[in-house]
Amino acid sequence: MTPRRRLVLEIAAILAGGGVIGAGAIVLAMGGGCEPLFTCEDEEVARVPSPDGTREARVLVRNCGATTDFATHVVVSERRWLLPDARHTVFVSRRSQVRVTWSCDRCLKVVHQRDPLWSRAESRAAGVTIEYEEF
Repeated sequence: MTPRRRLVLEIAAILAGGGVIGAGAIVLAMGGGCEPLFTCEDEEVARVPSPDGTREARVLVRNCGATTDFATHVVVSERRWLLPDARHTVFVSRRSQVRVTWSCDRCLKVVHQRDPLWSRAESRAAGVTIEYEEF
């Protein structure tokens, strides 16, 4: 945490007893300034292009800090010329090991650890059919 952010949070805590003004200070401290208070980092574990090269599947591990668990994401991106790639999150799980493979230009297979707390598993995105298998 930067010294500026720490100072803003301390001031907000002091003013918190001041009713509406205190609440406003906390809102300012949480979202104000040049940097977000809570940041997440994505580490790319794998990037696998489709056979025709128009799409790719990426496996990302998201780390949002010490108070949250890691999350594994599978993102399908459409490669577009002169435009930013269109990204679609198709799978989210807690700390899973994940492997992705393409069986055809529009067929993605996601092999993942069994996790009863997974939160997302899309069957189609960006014109791609997604099949899942647990190990």
